[in-house]
Amino acid sequence: MLRSAVRCLHLGQDMDLMCAMAKVAVDRSGGRLEVFKGEDFVSDELLEYIGDSNAVGYSSNLQTCKYRSPSLKVISVWCSDETRMSIEGFAELTRKCPLLEDIVLSGGGHRRPPLPLLALAVAELRHLRRLTLQGIGVSNDELTAIVYGCPRLELLDVCSCWDLCVDDDAQLLAKCARIRTLKLPPSEEDDYYYYYTRKVVFIC
Repeated sequence: MLRSAVRCLHLGQDMDLMCAMAKVAVDRSGGRLEVFKGEDFVSDELLEYIGDSNAVGYSSNLQTCKYRSPSLKVISVWCSDETRMSIEGFAELTRKCPLLEDIVLSGGGHRRPPLPLLALAVAELRHLRRLTLQGIGVSNDELTAIVYGCPRLELLDVCSCWDLCVDDDAQLLAKCARIRTLKLPPSEEDDYYYYYTRKVVFIC
């Protein structure tokens, strides 16, 4: 009776409530969560909860052990408030979910400084096919490590990562040549965004 009576539910800006509801959804997935998308309400605590939900206990007469069965393949989050969600917290989640195939991480309009911790974690994702970083600090060396460590990468969008300077980095451009869709920051000589389309490279 109650279910049929609910037509509209407005959560407003209660981020803690939204986190609590997300945890309920994670629990109901039964360890089989494959896609997670969240915005301002996402916190380090929630990311840790998602990562730990992949832990499956096993016991027998011979031994008791814990192992991970990570099913998460897609994650998209908006990191506009570092007091709630940190890049370090996101990096820790990627370590717990080695089967990730698609990552979208946005700095929420803020420019984040380069964080090697994030690059090192992403570079370990051998199944990663699509990576989008928006307003996230990443250096040339860190991006090179990511491209080298993710052999299945098909889409790489870092066109708003302003710490990158790829014009004279032949090694990085060579490693990126195999990526089907590549979006890099504009050249320093450009006064505005421009589009340059090639068979394997797209620069915005």
